[in-house]
Amino acid sequence: MYKNIEKQKVLHMAEQVDYQDGQIISRTLVQNSKLSMTLFAFEKDEEISTHAAGGDAITVGAEQSVNDFLAAHGVEYGLAKGYGMTEVSSAATAASGLANKVGSVGIPLVNTLVSVFEPGTDTELPIGERGELCISGPAIMKGYYGKPAETAALLRHHSDGRVWAHTGDVGYMDEDGFVFLDSRIKRLIIRHDGFKVFPSMIENVISRHPAVHQCSVVGCTDKDHVQGRLPFVYVVLNPAADHKKRQIVRELQQICKEELPEYVQPVGYKFLDELPLTPIGKVDYRKLEEKITSRDY
Repeated sequence: MYKNIEKQKVLHMAEQVDYQDGQIISRTLVQNSKLSMTLFAFEKDEEISTHAAGGDAITVGAEQSVNDFLAAHGVEYGLAKGYGMTEVSSAATAASGLANKVGSVGIPLVNTLVSVFEPGTDTELPIGERGELCISGPAIMKGYYGKPAETAALLRHHSDGRVWAHTGDVGYMDEDGFVFLDSRIKRLIIRHDGFKVFPSMIENVISRHPAVHQCSVVGCTDKDHVQGRLPFVYVVLNPAADHKKRQIVRELQQICKEELPEYVQPVGYKFLDELPLTPIGKVDYRKLEEKITSRDY
């Protein structure tokens, strides 16, 4: 089950949600780490302008799959995306229509500044370099009520005189001002030699393989060194490809070698029927790390 529907079952959409005169009725059919899909029923000639589905960062492969689906059904524009957090009044960037790039969460909203800093500092990084995404502008909060320590950890006064919200998210900006989100800083995998591995670098490559339904990268123990961690990949396959696991591992290893630096190469692959989720529907990375054994790589 995805949520309210079974896999590989033909659906009659008109039967999935009841129509009620004068009301807009909705029913969520799919909600997982890769996709959220909600069906609406309302009067002819009425409309809803948008439907927002918050969640984790979407991989390039998943975004392309959604865009291909939309295009095949006559939708002019691709998936609209955005990025933000409650502490900055929800949204800080948006990507929709022509102001869109695959893999990007868009450009900063009006009166909102987004920049990339060395994590935990006010050292601004050059265009294209990964670091901590920080947000400044009139929409950021004043602070957490009664929690000065937590407020000070998030809101910091920089040398430019501005107050910046340190999001704890890793990403970068391109020369056109588009923001690209990688992952949470706590997901960052730091090797024994100090090289930093961003899980999204691997996930964006692996997710484009046609047999891959979902994937997630977490850190595992480096058996050859007393410190540092290495990238390990979990994969959920499309049902039709489930019997080709060995071949698919070889193919994934090959595309990673072709597209990623040596220090980013995964040390192991493991297949699951589905990725574990937290109560709010995001991938439970801690559970994935706990599932790894020394025999897996």
